[in-house]
Amino acid sequence: MCSDLEIRICAEADISLLERQIPSSGASSVHAFRYARQQDGRSTYLVAWLGSLPVGHLDLRWDGVQDCEAAQQHLAGCPELNGIVVLPECRSQGIGTQLISAAETMARQRGIRTVCVGVAPENGRARALYERLGYVAWDRGVVDAYWVTVDARGRETRHAEQCLYLRKELTGTE
Repeated sequence: MCSDLEIRICAEADISLLERQIPSSGASSVHAFRYARQQDGRSTYLVAWLGSLPVGHLDLRWDGVQDCEAAQQHLAGCPELNGIVVLPECRSQGIGTQLISAAETMARQRGIRTVCVGVAPENGRARALYERLGYVAWDRGVVDAYWVTVDARGRETRHAEQCLYLRKELTGTE
């Protein structure tokens, strides 16, 4: 566990460093997109810092699942832990656990009792983490999730990925 790890809400000044340290896959900045969602109240973008370097992030989407119609229907009103990333060289050090814990604490503070997270079926490592933290697979099985990226010429590309959603009932006040 990283004792000098700090989890904090993304600030506008963090976006360029995030982009250098954890680059977006398309021409548009995923970090700027998440920050904009945060600014209009739809999410809280948490960043894990080791010293002055960002080493991970999590987008807590207060407005729930956006990338999957089936999940929107069956998880309505359930905030989603989305875009959880930890740099490969920093994995297995408790960073993902601390990001998730911080998001769960924020949800509890808002009186929210259930949160969810989606995981690709082939991402066994992430799923094992979520299950260790008390997340349970929903009863709908694997569904298709979709999202759009924009390239340097402004062309949109629609991406699809199979996804399994897991839910956690939040208890206590931690």
